[in-house]
Amino acid sequence: MKKPAQLLTCMLLATAVWLPLQAGATQAPASADAHINSALPSNSGNLPTLNVGGTYSSLVQFDFSALPAGTSSSSVAKATLFLWVNKIGTAGAIDIRTVTSAWSEAAVTYSTQPTLGGVAYAVPVSTAGSYIAVDVTPDVKNWLDYPGTALGFALAASTSAPATVAYLDSKENTATGHAAYLDITLAGTTSSQGPKGDPGLMGPAGLQGPAGVTGPMGPAGATGPAGAGLPNFDALNNMACNVGQICEGKLSIAYDVNSHNVSMQCAPTNKPLAVNMVVASPTHYVSQTCSSSYSCGFLGQSTCYNYYECGHSENNYIRVTSSPTLIDSISATTGQFCANQTVTLTAGTNEPGKTPVFSGDCAGSNTCTLTVNGPKAVTVTNQ
Repeated sequence: MKKPAQLLTCMLLATAVWLPLQAGATQAPASADAHINSALPSNSGNLPTLNVGGTYSSLVQFDFSALPAGTSSSSVAKATLFLWVNKIGTAGAIDIRTVTSAWSEAAVTYSTQPTLGGVAYAVPVSTAGSYIAVDVTPDVKNWLDYPGTALGFALAASTSAPATVAYLDSKENTATGHAAYLDITLAGTTSSQGPKGDPGLMGPAGLQGPAGVTGPMGPAGATGPAGAGLPNFDALNNMACNVGQICEGKLSIAYDVNSHNVSMQCAPTNKPLAVNMVVASPTHYVSQTCSSSYSCGFLGQSTCYNYYECGHSENNYIRVTSSPTLIDSISATTGQFCANQTVTLTAGTNEPGKTPVFSGDCAGSNTCTLTVNGPKAVTVTNQ
């Protein structure tokens, strides 16, 4: 009975030592198994592994004597082939074919191997120490209706993955003892649920999804307490103020009922004091430059004129500045500073070979510092 090839998903039970039978299921164990090798003429029916891949392929046949008498294809709900993967040489896939002629475990070799049908199942194989589970229900039903065809399966590296190398347990393997078998569930029986397995490992986090739509605006919150602001303009009266270089004072607010204008004034409470600055005039050097020119026909006239022009400039001075910046002068001046303020005076001159020297309430060459604790008088001269 010829069947199309089927690509099956492999069920791997990695931690099982032996898969328990479901209630209502019957196990058909391997009755014969062997591997054959195109490079070796001898029989390998008594070895502990069924080798698949390279020059190797394997055969396995099953014993149905545990099934109830009279079991036929209509009695079978499902039949699953279990193969234990002992070791992986190269991961890939296994092709499973039905055997179509008789063979003997104790005598089969590569040269006497049985005939085979087409590929019935292609099964991935990648993990050692686990079962491969394959749904083979159509073949088992056919074998039960035609027992003479129940000659088993042949296992070989898949034509889709010819480099596959795998080692499966044979029934002679006493170390792990996971021989191949069929698990057959009969129709009309109910299988109870097995125990819950251990949870698997957590998979990697997925990519972040797109941002969701903006939700509706929430309700307005309760009104907060009143701030510490000013209730009206009158509250500004007597507040501290300081405008520019004027000393600290207090605000005075006035309201004109006719024009409805509000005026504000910062009245000093720390009255400014004067620093009178006397700048002595340095020696002046006067330079004069004259030039002449001759011109005719001015304003359409025929008369010619001589032009003689002279200019002069005064060169030398002393310049005094203060910090804070209230004095900047080359002549006598007065600066108004706050009481007890520290003031630095600086003088510069362009008179060759001379140095500005301060005297009076502030002494020093080029610069001096004083505290304005009363009216002050300072003189600067070139020396």
